[in-house]
Amino acid sequence: MIYSILIIFIINFAFTNKFDFKSISYKNENDSTVSFEILSNEVTNNQFVKYLNSALDKGEIKIDAKNRIIGYYSGDIYYNEGSKIFAYLDGDIKMDHIIFNDNLFELRDSTYINHPVTKISWYCANAFAIHYSAMLPRGIEWEKAAEYIKAEQKLNPGDYKEKINFNSGKLKPVDDYDFFGNVSEWTRSIDSEIKSFKLIKGANFKDSNQKFLDLSYNKMNFATQILNDTGFRIVKYSK
Repeated sequence: MIYSILIIFIINFAFTNKFDFKSISYKNENDSTVSFEILSNEVTNNQFVKYLNSALDKGEIKIDAKNRIIGYYSGDIYYNEGSKIFAYLDGDIKMDHIIFNDNLFELRDSTYINHPVTKISWYCANAFAIHYSAMLPRGIEWEKAAEYIKAEQKLNPGDYKEKINFNSGKLKPVDDYDFFGNVSEWTRSIDSEIKSFKLIKGANFKDSNQKFLDLSYNKMNFATQILNDTGFRIVKYSK
């Protein structure tokens, strides 16, 4: 399947929590123009804390007896409708930098305010997007946005070690190079062969194999999975 980029430019607009988006248009395989706006960076711990408190206030999430964040998913052909585990507040796979204290979510350490949020299920990333009238990107949309950054920043293999957080073993604050490292990202696409798997795009700080730097490379996992190397970003569409 061949896609061509038609036009890409950067915009900043005032969205909830002052999210910055990049506006992208491209030609799909039917020669139709597809336009969308994608979050410039992966969702940060700070942005996620604000979401959690807003969602809690609106009754979209709750904390259960096992200290898990629970929310609703409307269901699809592979996953049933109902209450789903969004994230854990206790245990080995709890969120590293977010706690629940006096009925309020907050950061454990402000040092990590601009680090990408991780250890959240696909359900949680999807709910975040819906909360802000947005969606998770399709795999191809993620690729087109990454291609733009690669061209804009004139990245080549020699820049990877210096500019992107790949194979470092440690998360870093978000920046413009996160399509190529820091954390991998949930999308709303499904794997072409194992269709119950949600598609994950991008290399991360734990990866060491150069194949993960190929923008077309696909990772995958179940929607229920909690991963310490995977975050997400969101997209909006012009009405």
